[in-house]
Amino acid sequence: MRLLRAITAVAALVALSACEETLVKDINAMNDQDAPTARIRYFNFSITPTSTTTTNASHLFSGSTPITATLSTTGAVSTGGINFGGVSAGGFYSAITPGQHELNSRLVTVADQPVIASVSANLESGKYYSFYLSGAYNSTTRTADAFVVEDPIPAEFDWTAAYVRFVNASANSQPMTMYLDNANTPTVEAMAVGGAVAYKNAGEFVKVPPAVYNLVTRYTGDATDRFVRTSVTFLPGYVYTITARGDVTVSSTGTAWNRAFLDNTVNR
Repeated sequence: MRLLRAITAVAALVALSACEETLVKDINAMNDQDAPTARIRYFNFSITPTSTTTTNASHLFSGSTPITATLSTTGAVSTGGINFGGVSAGGFYSAITPGQHELNSRLVTVADQPVIASVSANLESGKYYSFYLSGAYNSTTRTADAFVVEDPIPAEFDWTAAYVRFVNASANSQPMTMYLDNANTPTVEAMAVGGAVAYKNAGEFVKVPPAVYNLVTRYTGDATDRFVRTSVTFLPGYVYTITARGDVTVSSTGTAWNRAFLDNTVNR
């Protein structure tokens, strides 16, 4: 025991005597910070045929390799399927080697794990991406839609503000613009978050004052609220993606599993 303590003490003195630059490089090497990497996460927003009891539990793969996201420093990963309305590993991004990938979603609740949607995408080093399983899942052909968007976190960041963008993952919707209505100042005109966004597309991140907002989406030239979500809090220093999913013809105010719904997921 004494010998072990002596060795530990000597090691500590050697570490302290090393220059600061070398120490920082060693830490980076341990954490593999210099290795090029892209980041991706997975949303299962594909509507199942009848109800959520028809489990569309799927997972994201690159080729035949599962893409899993770290949940904690212990290295636990999400290896199971993501059900309808869910996002992989609580919204965490997974590291993936930059380059051209054939990204596919597979059912993981059946033996052959069939590919139900595929997207070819070039993932660049240092960038973040979201893969969306979308549209209506066809239980006969076992197919659905899918698309990938980049998540360009603002480079120049204002920590006193929030950043919000809109993604359209509702297959039967027209291009929509999302509006934020400050819940505490209803007399103020609603703020548009960018312009109209078509299905399988994402708008840009827009800086907004931190507040509690009511969210609505509308078609161009039409005052009808298509997707509605009330009392959404945007905090300073956070980046949010609001995604329209579900059937645009099913009221947002109801409880139907396939209703028009605005998902709120934090990017950072």
